[in-house]
Amino acid sequence: LVNLALGIHKAEDMTPLLRGLLSAHAHVRGPCLTSLRNVPILSSSGDIDVQGRLWFACFDPDEVNAQRGHDLWTLSGYLVSPDFVDPLIPLLIEKEEYVRRTASLAIAAVVAKQPGLIQDVVSRLCQLFVDSLPVRAVLSEEELMFRRANFEPPLIDPWESRHGVALCLHACGRTVTKIQLPIIFTFLISRALGDGNDVVREEMIQAGLDTLQATSTESVGLLMPIFESSLERSSDERVREGVVLFLGGLARHLEADNPKVLLVVEKLIDALKNGTDNVNNAVTQCLPDLIPAVKDEAHRFISVLLERLLGSETVTGRRGASFGLAGIVKGLGIASLKQFEIMKALQEAMEDKTRPSTRQGALFAMEMLSRKLGRPFEPYVIHVLPLLLTSFGDPAVAVRDAAEMAARAIMGQLTGQGVKMVLPALLKGLDDKAWRTKHGSIELLGAMSFCAPRQLGQCLPQIVPRLMEVLTDTHPKVIEAGQAALESIGSVIRNPEVKALVPDLLQALANPNENTRRALDALTDTVFVHGIDSPSLALIVPIVHRGLRERSTQVKKKASRIVGNMCSLINDQRDLHPYIPLLLPEIKTVLVDPIPDVRGVAAKALGSFVKGMGEENFADLIPWLRETLQGESSAVERSGAAQGLAEVLVGLGKDRLEQILPDLMENGSDARPHVREGHVVFFVYLPAVLGEEYKTYIPGALRVILHGLADEAESVRDVAMQAGRVLVNQFYKTALPLLLPALEKSMFDENWRIRHSSVQLLGDLLFRIATSGSMREDEDEKRDEDEEATEEEGGEVLVGVDKHDRAILKALGKERRDVVVTSLYILRSDTNTTVSHIAANIWKGTIVNTGRTLREILPVLMRTLIDTLASENYSNRAMAGRCMGDLVRKLGERVLPEIIPILQTSLEAEDGETRQGVCVGLSEVMASAGKGQVGTFLSYLIPAVRQTLCDPLPEVREAAAQAFNELQRNVGARAIEEIVPSLLALLQTKSQADNALHGLRQIVALRGNVLPFIIPKLLESPIPIQHARALAALADVSGHFLHAHVSTIIPAYLDAMNITEEETRQALLEAAKTVVLAVHTEGVHILMNELLKGLASTYVHHRLGSALLLARFCQGTKAEFENYITALLQSLARLFNDPDVDVMNA
Repeated sequence: LVNLALGIHKAEDMTPLLRGLLSAHAHVRGPCLTSLRNVPILSSSGDIDVQGRLWFACFDPDEVNAQRGHDLWTLSGYLVSPDFVDPLIPLLIEKEEYVRRTASLAIAAVVAKQPGLIQDVVSRLCQLFVDSLPVRAVLSEEELMFRRANFEPPLIDPWESRHGVALCLHACGRTVTKIQLPIIFTFLISRALGDGNDVVREEMIQAGLDTLQATSTESVGLLMPIFESSLERSSDERVREGVVLFLGGLARHLEADNPKVLLVVEKLIDALKNGTDNVNNAVTQCLPDLIPAVKDEAHRFISVLLERLLGSETVTGRRGASFGLAGIVKGLGIASLKQFEIMKALQEAMEDKTRPSTRQGALFAMEMLSRKLGRPFEPYVIHVLPLLLTSFGDPAVAVRDAAEMAARAIMGQLTGQGVKMVLPALLKGLDDKAWRTKHGSIELLGAMSFCAPRQLGQCLPQIVPRLMEVLTDTHPKVIEAGQAALESIGSVIRNPEVKALVPDLLQALANPNENTRRALDALTDTVFVHGIDSPSLALIVPIVHRGLRERSTQVKKKASRIVGNMCSLINDQRDLHPYIPLLLPEIKTVLVDPIPDVRGVAAKALGSFVKGMGEENFADLIPWLRETLQGESSAVERSGAAQGLAEVLVGLGKDRLEQILPDLMENGSDARPHVREGHVVFFVYLPAVLGEEYKTYIPGALRVILHGLADEAESVRDVAMQAGRVLVNQFYKTALPLLLPALEKSMFDENWRIRHSSVQLLGDLLFRIATSGSMREDEDEKRDEDEEATEEEGGEVLVGVDKHDRAILKALGKERRDVVVTSLYILRSDTNTTVSHIAANIWKGTIVNTGRTLREILPVLMRTLIDTLASENYSNRAMAGRCMGDLVRKLGERVLPEIIPILQTSLEAEDGETRQGVCVGLSEVMASAGKGQVGTFLSYLIPAVRQTLCDPLPEVREAAAQAFNELQRNVGARAIEEIVPSLLALLQTKSQADNALHGLRQIVALRGNVLPFIIPKLLESPIPIQHARALAALADVSGHFLHAHVSTIIPAYLDAMNITEEETRQALLEAAKTVVLAVHTEGVHILMNELLKGLASTYVHHRLGSALLLARFCQGTKAEFENYITALLQSLARLFNDPDVDVMNA
């Protein structure tokens, strides 16, 4: 609309926007004003109609639109012109009241700025009024021909035009000058006050009264004769009513000592003899301002009115006297009731048993005194209440009717304190044995429906339940009165939707067993547009309360929904406060209902209830919910409490939720299983209640859920899985970055239950992604032909690319998808069959072409396998190994060219865990592959094994030894020939000697049969210290394989000791000592033979070395050599005569 306005370049093109300013809807007028602001020619338009319409917009009843109008007027730069009256007066005849009222204000504002216009405006308004009088319809010739006798054409009454005139006169009243006063009031009396339309007449009266209020004392002499003359001449009650009001309004400008004041008061009192209620009411409005000026005559006026009130033969006279009496008392003050003994006279009249008219008059006075005096009259109510109760049972119908009207008036004026004074007495009357007392109390309770809204909301919660009780009374008149009282409450309902349902509601109150369901159906089927008032609540709440206690599931659900919607429909939250103690216990009961749907509806209702009313009205609710949440009673109650707590906390706002949430998360680790279950189930319901805002709390909730998945109690695991599935199903689109990392991590947890649950959740996640993505694809789209790839799994052949796989790839992206699919594939080899089974099923349901997928994810798969192979957890290492072997067995030559380079590249990783994983992976690859395949890749495998055997970390070397073992198993001696010499060569280097030695130790410890190849290399003469020490180190781990080589090692050591360098000789000796200690019992005979030979040798270094080795053997060995003790002692004894001192000492 704004864009269209930018293109307006002619004044006539603005017509639709200007016409839009006359719309009855503020939301239509607003955009029109905004658009007019953008019209390029607006400020340059000289069209008086455009300017007048903009001036009109400045008086819009909507404050926002009025401000827009003022801004637009200021922006345009126009000035107020007398010519504005011309385009504004035609708006007075519009059908929409908004237009007429706004145009009146606009005209009055023009007149206020241009006072000289008032005479012309008044003349035009009077003429417009005359032109708008009702006229007979003009009949066509055919209608004239066939009209019946005495037929009169229908009246056409354009009353809206006359109403517009009245509104304009009213708005201009304060700008009227003395010259126009006779003209205006003559017009009002002669034309307007007798108008047949009540709306027009009332507005004209207000126009006259406001005009009189703005006049000065000087106008009294000008207008008084006109009013007096009109009052004497006119027989039209409607005119007389208006003139009396004008006369009273004019008399307010008289001085207190002006004798005309007394005359006016007498005329006003005299007008009450035969006046209608409207005339009487007009007189009552005037008297309070005039009576203080003639208070000396007040006693006379009161006596006259009391005599007329209690003794007049006509109802009209008595009724008028009650109005006059109330007006005088209001003018004199509440003390006049006692001063002139008015209340005493009225009480005596109400007790008069002889004349019903007297009792009726007294009741008329009670009604008027209450209406006109309002709150000051309240202290007298408690005194007249017994008489009022008695009057409800009066034999005369007229008296009973007057009592009902008086009761309505009195109750309508009660304050909160007044209700507290009156209500106990009336409720006590319901317990009286006398049916007439009950009847009267019920009538007055019904009349309390006319209390002011605030007081009504205070008393109805106590009244309606008691009225429902009397519906079961034995006396028919009491029952009839109770029904009538409830109908009275229904009659003051202002909500039109509830008003239409009053018959159904009353039937449900009268007979709840049969009609409660129907009333609840009617309430739930109703679309509420207007707010619910306190009388509506008084009828609805008892029905809802009964519905919450019904056994029927549907009834309880409907009643709960109504409770939840109440807060959003009521006008004043305070109206609902008295019903909280009634409804809350029943909602709590429904909240723990066995039926899940019922609990869900009750939880929503509770959340809405607390949100609408505020937590301060439910001080004990959250403690009760938390106590039930961790109670031992039943899982149903804990579930209901969790759902209710979620709804309540979300309803109270983010701050309250975050205040309690950490404690709820912490209690998920409580020692008691039922407490853990209750707090975990809370996270089943919170996501649905919180919606997308829950994403903030997903990390914390996942910790609780994953902890629950590993719980020892099955019930906790079940609800944790349920909570996890809720997360997946609700946030699989919007919170993938939060969900996937947690699931990926937990799939490799040490606890198999967490792995099992995580795989299930991942399966649910992939299923939701796949199905939601594939549903968006065009069903008629031609499927792409994918690469042919087959995989034999259980005899099944899977071919092609599945659209689910494409959906997953699109949602996750290739990188994330590869990680997820890799984890899933590895878990197919889990050591726990339950985990591996569910992972295999999910893989089959998600991945169509296994071979193609594995080739796509191979780099990620290998990295993950290597990391997992290096895990500290045995189950993970075993799982990764099984997976690696499975991968090679299934794909063989297709994947080995890709796996081996990846493993070799990973050896360069800085972290030892990765290198260790590579070694384990190499072992699995060689164990699963055939000898031919291993032989093909020896150029990769041998350097890899050689390198890792010299790794600085022992765990890597240990894993490398396993790889060497598999390599030798496949290629035999070639493995030794290719690897061991390199290690032996490294023994001569300073930087790698230790690592190479440790690598050799690992090999020998695992495969001792490599010693025949190693030992000759180490014993080559001259034996270096490094070789000697290496052989000692290898001997320590070679086990029984060493025994076959003792006969070679010992002589070589003894020969090498024939050197002069002491350091080298000692090193060789220590190495030899280590070797002899490595000999076990089964190899002792070989060792003993070599040592005995050495002891008997002709070479000194042989004898010396043998003696030293024997000493070390005897000191440290655990082997058995008792059979050789005699031979050894004999050899040693001979050496005591050895010419070499060292030998003898050894």
